[in-house]
Amino acid sequence: MLDGIFPQLLPLIVVIGTWYLMAKRGLSPVKAMLLLLVLAAAGVACGLFAG
Repeated sequence: MLDGIFPQLLPLIVVIGTWYLMAKRGLSPVKAMLLLLVLAAAGVACGLFAG
């Protein structure tokens, strides 16, 4: 539903959030990728990212 109102909002939030964690909080790129992997797995497990 949200994608119908604001298309491509979720990828934008992910990119800006990852940039913020890496640039402002000093998170390493490897840890950022692992965090994204964990978030994606959790989203698929609870049906959030089901197509």
